[in-house]
This record gives sequence, C-alpha cells and structure tokens, in this order.
Amino acid sequence: MFGSSAKKQSTDKAPWALQILTTEHLIEGSFYADKNKVDDEDIFTHSTEVYEEGETISDTFVNIRLLEARLQPTGNLTTPVQTFPGLELPTFDLVVAIIPADPASLQSAQKAYKGYRYPIEAVIYAGPYLMRGKVLSDYADGSRSPFTDTQFLPLVDVEIDCQVQGARLSSFRAPWLLLNGSQVHAYWLNGITAGS
Repeated sequence: MFGSSAKKQSTDKAPWALQILTTEHLIEGSFYADKNKVDDEDIFTHSTEVYEEGETISDTFVNIRLLEARLQPTGNLTTPVQTFPGLELPTFDLVVAIIPADPASLQSAQKAYKGYRYPIEAVIYAGPYLMRGKVLSDYADGSRSPFTDTQFLPLVDVEIDCQVQGARLSSFRAPWLLLNGSQVHAYWLNGITAGS
C-alpha cells in the first residue's frame, strides 16, 4: 500500500532443537532446517536416499551448525559444560546419533523414516555407548538384520550409557534417534539369528 510502513513478514521457519551425540560429547542446540537443506531436502529426508558408488550418505550431516549450542562431555573428559553462540560439526566421522529434541524435528524425522515401522528389541554397542531400545526395521518378517542395507537406522525408546570409567552420561533416554551405523561395534536383535 502506498505510504505503508508495514514490515516485511519473515518467511523463516522456527529452528529445530537437535541433540548430537558424538563419541565424546552431547551437543544441544538450534538448527535452521530450512536454511540447511541438501538437494532441497531436510537432513532427515536426505539421509534416506540411496547413493551411487563413490557417493556417501554421511555427506548429509557434514558442516552442521548448531546455534545457542551447549556442549557437555559424556565420558571422563575434564572439560566443563560449555555454551557457544554457534558451533560447527565439520565432519560426521565421530557422530554416533542425531536426536530430534522438539516436535518439529521429531515429526520430520518420523516422516522421513515412516517405512521403518517394525520395532525389534535391541542391544547396541556404538562408539563408547551401550544402547538398549528398539531398532525400527522396514521389514515386517524380521528375517534379516535391519543393519544390512543402510548406514542410518531409527531407534525408539532408547536408554544410553557411556561405558567409559567415570563417565558423566548414564541412563540418558531418547524417545527417537537416528543411529550412525558406522559407529556400531556389535549388536543383538531379539528374534534375528546371526548370519541373517
């Protein structure tokens, strides 16, 4: 309107709250999903893509920047809990899990992994952590391990303990998380025999 002093409406969506569990830290912060899309998809949707030889799915999570970040050691590091206005994760190599920490990020993650709806009781050793919960599989019959075809797997109702002596993280609970399979050392799945 002529002479109007109306301000331009912001089209930015509110940031997601994410927790990122690395081999040494739990990092919590805000993440602008709409400003950090990969191939025009949010990080959870992009992590479900099938890649050609030579490409890597972990590129989805490279250079994640968390704002208003809180970093806390999970093991026995002497570093105190610290906060930063912004914290970059330049590589995915040491990330064990991505944990949606608000309804918007959880909804996006669950939507991306909606085909993974068959829970299997599991015990998983990943990085320095022991995880107990349920792996969500995309196979109803349970005839094979869900770890066979993918690098990322959703888990629900998870309890996490750091196995390092003097660890600070114990009995940490996550209702839903995305596990980085490259950090998995060993696992047990109820009802699936070895070699499946």
